[in-house]
Amino acid sequence: MKYLDSFRRIAMAVMLVFLVGCAGINYEIPQSFDLTGSWILDEESSDVTPDLSKIQESEQRRAISGRQSDPTDSATFIVHDFPVVAAETMRIEQDAESMGIQFKEAPYVDYKWGRQVRNRWRIEVGWSGESLVISKARDSVRGSETYTLNGNVLTIRVRVNAGKERMVLDRIYTRE
Repeated sequence: MKYLDSFRRIAMAVMLVFLVGCAGINYEIPQSFDLTGSWILDEESSDVTPDLSKIQESEQRRAISGRQSDPTDSATFIVHDFPVVAAETMRIEQDAESMGIQFKEAPYVDYKWGRQVRNRWRIEVGWSGESLVISKARDSVRGSETYTLNGNVLTIRVRVNAGKERMVLDRIYTRE
C-alpha cells in the first residue's frame, strides 16, 4: 500500500510537470498589455502582507531543533525577493523588450521578456493567456507573480514556496 501511494504521488508530479510544460509561456508582448504608470495599492481589496515576525519565529524553532538546514529556505526573504508582497506603491516602465518596476522601499527591478539568470535566480518572464507571468527559482525557493490587467485595475497573484512556508496572496492596484 505504501508503494502504491508513492507511485501515485510520482505519477501526479510527472503529470503536473507535463501539463505545466505544455501550457508554455509566450514571450511576445500582447498589444493591449501596457502596465506603464504609477500604481497604488487598494488595501481593502488586497490580501494582508504576511507577518514576517511569525515566520521568523517558526523558522528559528525549526533551526534550533535541527529541522531547517538550508538558510536559503528562509521565508523571511519573501519581501526582499518578491517586493510586490509589501509594496503600497510602484512605478512601472514598459517597452517592447522589458519592464522595469520601482517599488517605494526596494531597489529598481528590470525584467526582460524571456529567460534570464540574475544573482542565482532563474527567471522567466512572459505571457500565459492575457496575464504576464514572472517565475523565479533559486535553490529551494520557487515563486511566481501573475499580473492581470483589467482596465486601470492590476491584480498581482503572488505564489511563493520557501522551505516549509507556502504563500499565495493577491495584491490589487489601481493606476493613478
